[in-house]
Amino acid sequence: MVGVGRLASGVTHERAIAAVARVAAELEGRVPESNQGVTFTVRPLREYWTAGIRPYLLVLMGAALALLFCGCANVANLVLTRTLGREAELALRSALGAGRGRLLMGLAAEGLLLSATGAALALALASVVVGALHGAQLGLPTWMVLEIDGSVVSFALLVAAATGLIVGLWPARTGLVVDLAGRLRQDSRGSTGGARHRRLREALVAAEVALSLALLMGSALLGRTFLELTRTNPGLDPTNVLTFQVPLPWSYPREERVAFQEEALRRLSELPGVVSVALNANPPLTAVGQPDRVVLEVEGQPPEGRAANPYMNVQRVSPAYFETMGIPVTAGRAFDATLDRDSTRLSAIVSTRLAERLWPGEPAIGQRLRRPIDEEPWWEVVGVVGDVRHDGLTDEGGFDVYLSHLQAVDSWSYVLMKTEADPVGFETVAKETIWSIDAGQPVVDVQTMEQRIAATVGPQRLAAALFAAFAVVSLALAAAGIFAVVSVLVRQRTAELGVRMALGADAPRIVRRVLGDSAVPTLVGVALGLAGGAAVARGVRSLLYGVGPWDPIAFVIVPLGIVVVALLAALVPAVRASRLDPLRALAER
Repeated sequence: MVGVGRLASGVTHERAIAAVARVAAELEGRVPESNQGVTFTVRPLREYWTAGIRPYLLVLMGAALALLFCGCANVANLVLTRTLGREAELALRSALGAGRGRLLMGLAAEGLLLSATGAALALALASVVVGALHGAQLGLPTWMVLEIDGSVVSFALLVAAATGLIVGLWPARTGLVVDLAGRLRQDSRGSTGGARHRRLREALVAAEVALSLALLMGSALLGRTFLELTRTNPGLDPTNVLTFQVPLPWSYPREERVAFQEEALRRLSELPGVVSVALNANPPLTAVGQPDRVVLEVEGQPPEGRAANPYMNVQRVSPAYFETMGIPVTAGRAFDATLDRDSTRLSAIVSTRLAERLWPGEPAIGQRLRRPIDEEPWWEVVGVVGDVRHDGLTDEGGFDVYLSHLQAVDSWSYVLMKTEADPVGFETVAKETIWSIDAGQPVVDVQTMEQRIAATVGPQRLAAALFAAFAVVSLALAAAGIFAVVSVLVRQRTAELGVRMALGADAPRIVRRVLGDSAVPTLVGVALGLAGGAAVARGVRSLLYGVGPWDPIAFVIVPLGIVVVALLAALVPAVRASRLDPLRALAER
């Protein structure tokens, strides 16, 4: 039972919890046989709505911020390299009368133009991505609306302005117009920017590698979780099953409801290409219908034993339900349209796990159970079926009780059709068949069973896909940063490399030396990335399924892979350095 209440002014969440705890204790004192150990859970409505998706959104927000920082580090590295090449030019402009303010305004304008262009492209790309997400089966809650609104545009513009100013004005921290004479004496082609600038560029590369590695490790963990979920056996066969709801109005008397449902089952099962048809008011793995969760009383069980019984998921199904859904009958029989119609002898079928829990070491067939109400009739167990993960692929499930829809009629049943071919093509004919019985009867919520199951892992799919996309982009940025830094390094060391080659250093030795220099920021980044990846693993621990937070693929294969990518990014400028003409390199000095 779920209730909604508005707290009085000044009442805190803690006070509300204490109040309902007193109510639970009072109910337990009045009727201990059914209320012993029963408690209330009090949660804010926003938390109740967002609990399922909030952890994934927080993880994705963290990944997006990491990617944003990685991109800013990459742009800062490139802008710093470009600015160092313009030091002589800027110093000359200052010597000719350009004030420091004008120079800074020019640099700020360049940075803002760059970031504004990036923001425009980002908003365009975001609109495409949002459009693609709207068409995907993600299973997101109905309150969650994805759109590019004013707050998103404002955020993008704010980030663009801040980034443009920081990137554009960053060179001012290097003493842009100090010691003009010294800068004018430098040859602009050979300006290296000094060891301090080199260390700064390498630090930015190390940061990019670290962020990329952390994102890749998180992507590996979430991706493996999604794969494990898709491989999980739900306990049923969703292949070629079309589902839709036929909500009968309350104006239908009980007898007419049964007659309508039986006629609908008969006509639908006679359609060409239909294998079988069944009903269930609360189909598994759909988060729809009317969940009926109760603690049932078992015949002959003492009161203290009943208090330990689990909540059971009661479902009202038609005789062909287990055949249609591919749920195996492990003992006894399935429902029969003749045997299980008599209201004087009520039948029930239980899942394997529930049978083992209620009657350990005993056969479940012939046992009886009921709702803990004196006037409620007993239900005799006539069969045992396989366990179904009713609430989700991560849920063990198995505490299911099935009743015959002929003895426990429900007006809001879902129809489940097993077809020989793609069930999507049967939607129109199924609707027409229902309308041939009652032209005013609505047919709603039409989906295949595979679509419904896919929707239950929508948050995991979204997190895995976006995390992987962020990780790939960040890896590409890190590779570009390494390539840029090594290229600048080779250009700055042209004379040195020329001397080494003139003294007999062969091409492989030059390549190894250049790669060795690039390995330092890479290895530093990998070390920091492993620490960051460990933090990510701890942060997403609760979201993982079928994979541990210290998965060897994430902590061994991924770091080795990023080292390989970094070496490949540095290989091109290293090979270019090995092909330098020693005489020309010395002349350029």
